[in-house]
Amino acid sequence: MTITSDIQIARADLHCHSTASQFSKLGVQRALGLPECATPPEEVYELAKRRGMDFVTITDHDTIDGALEIAGRHEDAFVSEELTVWFPGEPQAVHVLCFGITVADHEWLQANRGDVGAVSQYLREHGVAHSLAHPFYAVASPLHPRHRQQLAKLFGTWEIRNGSRARELN
Repeated sequence: MTITSDIQIARADLHCHSTASQFSKLGVQRALGLPECATPPEEVYELAKRRGMDFVTITDHDTIDGALEIAGRHEDAFVSEELTVWFPGEPQAVHVLCFGITVADHEWLQANRGDVGAVSQYLREHGVAHSLAHPFYAVASPLHPRHRQQLAKLFGTWEIRNGSRARELN
């Protein structure tokens, strides 16, 4: 028996940064005042294409500048962002990858990033594809079990493999 499928697979790296991520969120890099990435947006695009990506996006931290730069030049690029979102009134935060967003989405998300529940609701209601990024990496203060329980209710998609993180953080 032969099984055929009309499913087409497209490749895209949905979590990468450019020089638009001005300041690193990572310990040593942050302490030294180094950027998250030293690669300009256009070079990120070119590298992704050389590596066989069908579509390209950049998920810089809390900015869409790099993604806008490549999306304005290439039809196969789209705007995304790695949003830092906080639990209201708490020192815990997570990163949420937001894909295919508009400038208006970005502005709303930045204005409301202090409330993880409101952000999750907005993303669902506006049909924005999204994923909780590196959920076992502490963005700010460590997450407690109750935070993870809340995240499980708020986010249906979690990034489970991140090439820049140690195996135990995946």
